[in-house]
Formats: sequence, structure tokens, C-alpha cells
Amino acid sequence: MPTALLTQSLKDMILIPSRYFNMGSENSEFQDASPLHKVWVDSFYVDQHEATNAEFATFIAATGYVTVAERKLYSKDFIGVPQELLVPGSLVFNPDAISATGFWWTYQPGACWHKPDGHSLLTSAMDSYPVVHVAHEDAQSYCQWRGKRLLTEAEWEYAARGEESGHYYWGDSILLGGKHQANLFQGDFPLADLAEDGYSGIAPIKSYNPDSRGIYDLTGNVWEWCSDLYDNRYYANSPIMNPKGPIICHDPTEPQVIKHVIRGGSFLCSASYCSRYLAGARNSCEINTSSNHLGVRCGRSVGN
Repeated sequence: MPTALLTQSLKDMILIPSRYFNMGSENSEFQDASPLHKVWVDSFYVDQHEATNAEFATFIAATGYVTVAERKLYSKDFIGVPQELLVPGSLVFNPDAISATGFWWTYQPGACWHKPDGHSLLTSAMDSYPVVHVAHEDAQSYCQWRGKRLLTEAEWEYAARGEESGHYYWGDSILLGGKHQANLFQGDFPLADLAEDGYSGIAPIKSYNPDSRGIYDLTGNVWEWCSDLYDNRYYANSPIMNPKGPIICHDPTEPQVIKHVIRGGSFLCSASYCSRYLAGARNSCEINTSSNHLGVRCGRSVGN
């Protein structure tokens, strides 16, 4: 890569030095993150923050890329679904739907990265917010356009752990110096977010303190895609040197579904419902799924 392009590619990225670290969790709640095991990760770069709406808009304008949530749906791919329901859209968190459906997620026609609620277009006031409604293919395409790539799961966890890691990635208390360190959900999930951390819903990037390396929001705000396929048994046989995930996806709860790992949690994570924002915890998502709490952060190999 020419020097000028390399310099631009590394702008706002943090170099993470190579080393061994202990990956996973001893928390019995996270069986798929067990056992805790030693891993070596080569040096790599990671973006300081999650990709923003403004950055993603630049990618779309330059390439004409159409995200998964915006693409036409075909009957052959959705057997038994009436044609009138096959409209592009994405999942939107909607606690008001619980009384009617029993679920807090609604498939919202028209919802996509530039129309997060399915109705209103983004404004410039949302430029610094993380882009959402990003499926795995979208995340890969965006990173490639920027001369980067998705982080492996091991790289992601090593970047998040830093030197402060404990119960949380910043230590053993939810507060640090009396302040919240991430955008999570406080209150009666899913009905009332008390916004004790300053935000009810998504927050702009850099709204919370960075870690000691200068990286923002590795916990909370939006989930972040990793390059690894998901296998709930993978850690039992994971290689020590630069693990890149299994060859085949495995999730006994949905055996026919292809999933990749997502990490970090989102503004919808709470101690009472989804605590997979805790250090070492992991989650997964079907590759064509997008939602208003799912985004992307890029990484980059050293010397590429």
C-alpha cells in the first residue's frame, strides 16, 4: 500500500502489541466462554471507536454499496412467508410491542443504516453516532473499503482487556471514580431505561472515557462483529497461536443457522437480562441479521 494510503488507513487506530493473555471467562453463566485459556495474539491495529454514520455514509457514497437490510427479498429464500411481507427492513427494539407479541424486537420495514427507526432519515446531528443495522457482510465490506478488516475474536478480547480488566474490562466495579464507563441499560429491562449512565438508547462515540490505550466503547453502545464463525465448543480446542475461529459454525440452539461472533454488548445490555458485556463473555448473531444495536469496528494487521 502506498505510504499516503497507509497513513490514512492507520489514522485514529491504536497499535496493540503482541503477547499472551488469558482468554475467556470462569463465570458459569457463560459456558461458551469456557475454559479460560492462554492465547498468543500478534501485534495488530484497532480503530479507536466504532464506525460512525458519517464514516459509513462516505463508504456508501463512494461505492454505491447496498446493505443487507436494503436489499429485495425473494420468496424462494423465505418459504411460506406471504409476498406482501417480503419487504426490506431490519430489527428495531420496541418494548411497546411486548403486550401484543411477547417480544421487544419488531421487524421494521424500511429500517436500515440511514433510517434507523424505519421512518426518519438520519440528520447531521447523528453523524457522530455509531452506524447500526449492519449485517456481517456489510461490516466486512466497509472494513475492506477502508483498507482494514474485522478483528478476530481473540484480537477483540485482547484489545478490550488492556491492563485494567477484572469483572468488567475496566476493573471490578461498574463505576470508576463514581462514573459509568459504558452505555448500558439501567432499570427495569426492557420497559424503562433510567439512563443513569447519561443515555437512554444509543450514544455518540467517545461519550465515555477511553481505556488506558485510548480505545473507546469496547463495552456497550453497539455490538461489534468479529471475523470468527461461532462455535459454542470452540474454546475447548482453540489453538494457542492467533486463533481465528472454527471452520464450521456450531450452535445447538439453532443448528441450521450460520452465525459469527459479536462482542462487547450494547445499550440494551443489563445485569438483569443480558450480561454478555462482562469481561470474557461472548455472543453470536446470524450473518444476515441487522438491528439498531449492531455495528462495526475495524482492525488491521501490522505490515499489510
